[in-house]
Amino acid sequence: MSRAGVKTGLEMDPQSLEKGALEVARLISAFHAASESEPVLRHENPAALAERLGPDLPRKGTDLLALIREVRERVIPSGRRNDSPRFFGYVCSGGSDAGALADFLASGINQNVTAYRSAPAPTEMERLVIDWIRRIIGMPDGSEGLLLGGGSAATLTALAAARDAVAGADVPRSGLITLGREMTLYASDEVHMSVPRAASLLGIGREGLRVIPSTPEFRMDMAALRASIEADRMEGRVPFCVVANAGSTSTGAIDPLSEMAALCEEESLWLHVDAAYGGFALLAPGAAGLLSGLGEADSVAIDPHKWLHVPFDCGALLVRDPKSLRAPFGDVGEYARTRDAEGRSAHAFFEHGPELSRRFRALKVWMMMRHLGLERLGALIDHDLAMARALASRIEESADLELLAPVPLSTVCFRYTGGERDEGALDRLNRRILSGLQEEARVYPTHTEIKGRFAIRACILNPRTTEEDLDLLLSEVRRLGESAAR
Repeated sequence: MSRAGVKTGLEMDPQSLEKGALEVARLISAFHAASESEPVLRHENPAALAERLGPDLPRKGTDLLALIREVRERVIPSGRRNDSPRFFGYVCSGGSDAGALADFLASGINQNVTAYRSAPAPTEMERLVIDWIRRIIGMPDGSEGLLLGGGSAATLTALAAARDAVAGADVPRSGLITLGREMTLYASDEVHMSVPRAASLLGIGREGLRVIPSTPEFRMDMAALRASIEADRMEGRVPFCVVANAGSTSTGAIDPLSEMAALCEEESLWLHVDAAYGGFALLAPGAAGLLSGLGEADSVAIDPHKWLHVPFDCGALLVRDPKSLRAPFGDVGEYARTRDAEGRSAHAFFEHGPELSRRFRALKVWMMMRHLGLERLGALIDHDLAMARALASRIEESADLELLAPVPLSTVCFRYTGGERDEGALDRLNRRILSGLQEEARVYPTHTEIKGRFAIRACILNPRTTEEDLDLLLSEVRRLGESAAR
């Protein structure tokens, strides 16, 4: 029998594929069209949701169009609307149609971007978009990197390289016991949770992370950092890395990057910058000067799935010295070893990061940057920054609201006061307000803690957000605050 006669069910005839793709496109279009009228989140019983998805093993096949209808009816209504102009939670983009089409195409051609020999054009495209990002950040020629699942994976990868570069011993081969001394790293109290998790995974331990207090502007206290490094050296420990924020998740804080780079050079430490949130603000004219010094880092984590609006998942890591990634990740099985000794055709991403199998993430980054262009992307970021400033101004001008942190980027931390002065009572009141906001889900902020105080946190990462949406957020806060205070 010829291969043409073999029916596997894995491929569809062209007409059926086009029909299914068109139905998916209509579904996506209808989803976005409802973003302003639907609540941000529908609360449902988890057991009922699981039951609706069909818990029985699917012994027999089901028509694809019927399955797409099931997704429309049973899945989409019970997801969170990240594309809503009133979703103010976390640091979350609503995605983009161009990025979604790129993701669809990448899945359709199903490239495994492990190395050049496995996927020549996708490998070159990933190296190209990494170089575009390098130029945006301002890192020097010769800096390289790779795409990963997000900022957490990028930070873990960077800290592995930092550990091995500074250790002065063959840690990848023999482990940290080779040193006979504790290694320590440093970050401010605005540190993202990925850093202590990375410390745990890398054998440093969470106790090896020195949490440095921040200034009233939520920037790392440089005097305290110097003192902590000196104390650890005096006690025989091995300081190896400082982690700086370029847009902290909690408040959007930006550390003094150039000053930290100078200190790290002086102390022979690795500087890693967590720019997962704030890095692409470099494209926005309204953020000029905010991220000065970012290009001086040894490594930078930055997320295209935030301000470049590509669909999840897509983070990026850039390192000043690409060879530094080979120490933790250069152990290669003979079955994977390339026969090319040098040149671009010898490039293998699995020798620079933790993943072997890797999806074609670069296509959606390339597509978005080419489709919109950096000028338009920068204008969209400028819009978010302007909306955050407008929200902060409304809060500062109000008698019943209090701004709890500066607003360098697009995150606004505040609370409802309503005349209350007791800190414990204010925390309880604002917890009740936030619970009400998230339960009703007309608007959807999240929370954080600001110097021990409970804060309602609104992060604006959606160019669809307008001043009307800001007014609705504050009116809902007031409504629930007044009701809770009775």
